Amino acid sequence: MVTPTLAGLSHVFAAPVEACDNCGRHEQQAVLVSNTTPITSMLLDYMEIGELQSLHPEHVKPFLIERLKWRVVTVSVRLLFVHRSMSLMTNFL
Repeated sequence: MVTPTLAGLSHVFAAPVEACDNCGRHEQQAVLVSNTTPITSMLLDYMEIGELQSLHPEHVKPFLIERLKWRVVTVSVRLLFVHRSMSLMTNFL
């Protein structure tokens, strides 16, 4: 599932609570997983081909709102869902 437009990957290793005490504790505590993926080099590629005007927020934010999506896949690379949301931009810039 690697493509030229893939900015990054984040892995979450988890197991059924019956097999993993730590996983069970995290579930009880409603632990959330977060990640940061640097995308500057990819944005520079888009600038080079003329699809992004600059790295200024007024250009990058609408570019990402239009194009950014995330997906969740299983270990067997079965796609669970794809998500596009402006709410992803809440902490942007």
